Formats: sequence, C-alpha cells, structure tokens
Amino acid sequence: PLLVRKNGDGYEIVAGRRRYLAAKKLDGDGVTDTDKLPCVLLEADDDATAIEASLAENVERLPMDDLEHYEAFAALRR
Repeated sequence: PLLVRKNGDGYEIVAGRRRYLAAKKLDGDGVTDTDKLPCVLLEADDDATAIEASLAENVERLPMDDLEHYEAFAALRR
C-alpha cells in the first residue's frame, strides 16, 4: 500500500510515489482497476516521521549510493 499523511484538505504520498505514478499511467492506458490504490494513513504529521518512513522504504528497495545517503540523512536531520 501507499503510505500517506493528511495534508490540508487532501493527502500527501509519503512512500509509494512510484507505485502511484505507475498506476496512474496504467489507468491512462486503459488498464482497469488502477484508479483506487490501497493506502496506509501515517498518523504522525511531522516532517521528520514522514522522511524517516520514506527513507526506510527506499533503503529496502535499492541500495543507495553515497550521495543519495547523504541527501536522505541531511533531509532527515533538517
């Protein structure tokens, strides 16, 4: 599922943006059942928690190079 958090009147994707974009493209190409995606709501609304959740998922996906590690942890530190 996508990991989302409340953002004003809507929701923001914290983790799963690639899955969302892939489903959106499939929907545009006429593939059925891609207009509704399962989501998990992140209860914490602070940026640090969202960055940490996103970072945890990205670390699981592919090994990051040194620059990506630096950028991810710099964002988390901010």
